[in-house]
Amino acid sequence: MLRGDAVVGTAVYDLDSRALWIGGQVGPYALHSVVKAPIAWAMLGEAHAQDQELTNDQRDALYRMIARSENADVDDLLALIGGQAGLNSHYERWGVPELSALAHPHRWGFSQAQPTHVARLFAALAVSDTIAEQVRADAFDLLRDVLESQRWGAVTVPATLGGWESLTKTGNFILFKSEHVGPSGDAEPTANGDGEAIKEAEDEPENKTEIVRMSSASIWLSAPE
Repeated sequence: MLRGDAVVGTAVYDLDSRALWIGGQVGPYALHSVVKAPIAWAMLGEAHAQDQELTNDQRDALYRMIARSENADVDDLLALIGGQAGLNSHYERWGVPELSALAHPHRWGFSQAQPTHVARLFAALAVSDTIAEQVRADAFDLLRDVLESQRWGAVTVPATLGGWESLTKTGNFILFKSEHVGPSGDAEPTANGDGEAIKEAEDEPENKTEIVRMSSASIWLSAPE
């Protein structure tokens, strides 16, 4: 349940009709951990294209990055695909070049996107012909582990959406209210990685108000008959 004030932007892309619905504020918003999903797709795709098997360490790092949303391995995995420039080349290939212009040059967690960009990105991850089916299947398996392995995974109630499967990647960080912070994640607080768990609350004065910035994207599969 949403409590307190919030700035919300949302977009839904229908994979069959290619219709796009948008609502709320257009942003842009910081991607935070959501950017880890395309990094994983790119990493798996490049290994597949080169007919290379991932090492056990690489597979473990992918699992930690996606399923547990840990940050320590992201820089290493990003480096294996050529850094931000390499990821941008995948954005171009997947048909979302706007994400290249909004990418943060040094801090992957503060790259930005409008809700429409995220919807089109995750639609490409789900159905684009530029992605091999084995790559997609392996990446889907990583996202299936998200709800079981990290507390920031979105929860869908089976009784409400029976028969559907949601593959979700969510990112967040905590700010402390400041007159210099705008509504769409344009501040850059000191943080490691994408800013999750920026600093312990006890380090801040009691009169500070926390602001949770969250981004989330899902691929919905297995629609009911």
